Amino acid sequence: MMLKLLLKKQLFEIFSSYFYDAKKNKARSKISIVMYFALFALLIVGLLGGIFTFLAVKLCTPLASANLSWLYFALMGLIAVLLGAFGSVFNTYAGLYLPKDNDLLLSMPIPVSSLVAARLFSVYLMGLLYSDVVILPAVIVYWVTTSVTPSSLFGGLVLMFLISVFVLTLSCILGWVVAKISQKLRHKSVIAVLASLAFIALYYFVYFKAQSILQELLANVAVYGAQIKSSAYPLYLFGSVGVGDGKAMLIVAAAQAVLFGLMWMLLSRSFLNIATSTGKTERRKYRETVIRQQSVDAAL
Repeated sequence: MMLKLLLKKQLFEIFSSYFYDAKKNKARSKISIVMYFALFALLIVGLLGGIFTFLAVKLCTPLASANLSWLYFALMGLIAVLLGAFGSVFNTYAGLYLPKDNDLLLSMPIPVSSLVAARLFSVYLMGLLYSDVVILPAVIVYWVTTSVTPSSLFGGLVLMFLISVFVLTLSCILGWVVAKISQKLRHKSVIAVLASLAFIALYYFVYFKAQSILQELLANVAVYGAQIKSSAYPLYLFGSVGVGDGKAMLIVAAAQAVLFGLMWMLLSRSFLNIATSTGKTERRKYRETVIRQQSVDAAL
């Protein structure tokens, strides 16, 4: 019951602006709430989902025809991991480590394990949302384009789950780094500004280079496939999961379990330290001065 209430609170905080108008200091109408969620679904599913569906359609046929389906899943999986991690890392920083209600919740008789579990689950849901915008269309396009087998069907589902867990692990680690850095800064908004600028710069770089990179990849797909398989074998195993390779599934799942275990150890040891930290504050040195009594007229 406690975990359910905490999870409901976490989800409400993520979408609090959809339910409450801070400027007018009142709750939004039901029509406004529905419109906000419809707009969110349109942007996430319609816009982003459409972009990555188009990319999947463009990549799937030539790579599958060249017997390089693993490369297709490796490329789309990496994009899903990057988008999922970036989409949820600031939610991890603000929602897991340093939310505004830390002092209130930690002072109440709430088990720390339930608090961490609820916050982790909300981070997982946000990472799942952003990563599935990429990998779900990619898997569906592959199923439609190629002949579906039980192994490829199962492999696609396993790949989506493993990506979501890896995004959770990566988001928690990056959120921990951001939280640690923010404790050393007086102006914590600097992190958000720098990260936003970095993301905008990366977005425009990828946007202008994507078409040429895609054409170069498709023109020399066999060469790049052989190079990646020989020099980046873990990436080959990662992509082979989507094809349905049982050996790759076991190896990647075992690696995911190890990474998740290390993240959990890091989180369990540092959560209370970060959550209860006041961060860096400015210290002022006391200087003795002479105070003289003034008349009432001078004081006024």
